[in-house]
Amino acid sequence: MQFAGLVKRIIPFLLTFSAGLLLASLFIPIGLPDFSTWRESRRGKHSREYRDLRNELDSVREKLRISEIENEQLRRSATESVEDLDAMELPPGLEVNHPPAPPRRPKHPRFDNLR
Repeated sequence: MQFAGLVKRIIPFLLTFSAGLLLASLFIPIGLPDFSTWRESRRGKHSREYRDLRNELDSVREKLRISEIENEQLRRSATESVEDLDAMELPPGLEVNHPPAPPRRPKHPRFDNLR
């Protein structure tokens, strides 16, 4: 009688487990895996992934180098155009209208006594 509780728990578990295996065997083959082909395919996959990552890294480095060259060319042309604008004089009769200055900030804040 001591094992009655244990049997009541183990028997439903075993029945459920076997039903799950039966259902799973309908969709996938259940058996011992073959690790010999797995290792060989993994080695080939690893070298392919390594080669692909190396090629991707090289292409990203090349794009970075090209971008740095373009940025340097843009910096040079921007400084040259700014120097050209500084050297340029306004034609006579053309006035530069500046916006009005902002209002002054009050020296002391006003506090109204609220009652």
